[in-house]
This record gives sequence, structure tokens and C-alpha cells, in this order.
Amino acid sequence: MKYPFSIGKNSSAEQVAIDLSLVPLLMISYFHENQLTNLLSQFTKSKKNYFVTNSRRLKHWEVPTENNYIFRRDTPEIGNVASRSKIVKLVLNEIEKRNKVLQKNKIDSFTKYHALNTWNKVKLDYQFFIIDDVWDLVTAKPQRIAMNFMMIILYGPSVGIHSVFTSGLSYRNLLQQLVLNHPELTEELKKKYGNPPPQDINNLGHELILTADDLVYYKKTSIMEMEKFFKL
Repeated sequence: MKYPFSIGKNSSAEQVAIDLSLVPLLMISYFHENQLTNLLSQFTKSKKNYFVTNSRRLKHWEVPTENNYIFRRDTPEIGNVASRSKIVKLVLNEIEKRNKVLQKNKIDSFTKYHALNTWNKVKLDYQFFIIDDVWDLVTAKPQRIAMNFMMIILYGPSVGIHSVFTSGLSYRNLLQQLVLNHPELTEELKKKYGNPPPQDINNLGHELILTADDLVYYKKTSIMEMEKFFKL
């Protein structure tokens, strides 16, 4: 695995990991705040490139000092929408810069990017955009914030930028709410996925559910069945 990320333990008490380089969008829903902290602490122990927003739940994280980190955080004790919107703009700028480089090499999809990166032919490594309380952005004003973060979901993977969203709420109606607020998003979805466009956010990414009784359920894109694990 290029970017192993442990999600739970199997019935033999062995850790189970997924490869985040193969997961353009991971949506984590949790019940207890410490579940999220324990899970995402893997990023602070890793020497991988990532963007991370400020978050009330991750406020105790130490800012990494290694040069290969990209770490953006301000007023973590507040974790407000305005400060998170700055992160969204930074990630969009990074996508635009990467696009210019990769278009010269005719790399315009997640599949092409991953295939070339696997063989170390792309000098731009994967980065991960981690954002907490994603529903706050969906309903935020100005509404352009929500549209911008949706653009990251749609176009980040083709340049190696993957997203990890967390929420204490279900993602069930997330995409519907976004389309309701931004009807123009329908055309973007058609452009990316064809017609008819996906109606459920689960068709765009993988879902990791941390339950009240510390069970872990993992659901891959467009697959109805969930895999069951135990907490780390």
C-alpha cells in the first residue's frame, strides 16, 4: 500500500487498513469525538503531504515541522466557517497549479494519475484535504464556499488531491442539499459522471461509520453491503 490508513480490527484482532491513494473521497461519520481523534491521529504520525483544516476536535494536534508537510491551521479553538473557507481556496489553488503541470503530460483523470504515480513517473505526490464538520460548509454563506469544496471532490483526484471529510451527522442528504443550493452543480456532475448524474454522495466516495458501540462499518463506492470491523 502506498498510503495505508487503519480503519479497524477484524475478528482475529488484526488491524485492517485501506490505501488512501485508491480512495479519492473518504467520508467518516462518528458518534464520540474521541473516535475521530484516535482515527485521524494517524495523519500526525505520518510523513505524508496533506492539507488539514482547523477543527475544534483536533485542536490539540501539534503542528508538524517536517518540510514535506503542508499544514494550514488558524484559530483552531474556534474552527469557524470563515477560516475553513481559506483552506478551500488554498486547495483549489493547488489543484489549478497541478493541472497546468499535468496537462502537459496529458494526465486528466484519477486513473491516469494513479497509474503514473504508482510507477513514480509523476513528481507531484498525493495530498489529502481533511475537513471536519462538513455540513457547516454545505449551509455556509457565502454559498460559493460549498460549491468550491464540491469542486475539490470532483476535480482534485485527477491531480492527486484526495478528500477526507468527517461529520457527526449522516451524509445521506449531503449531495441533494448541495444540488438544491447550487443547481449549476448538476451540470458539473453530468460532465464528470455522465447522464443521469449521481443522486447520492455515497456514489462518489467510500464511507466509514464509527458507531456508538464502537463498531466500524466500511462501505465502498456504489456497493450496498458494508464490511464490519471492531475499533482500533
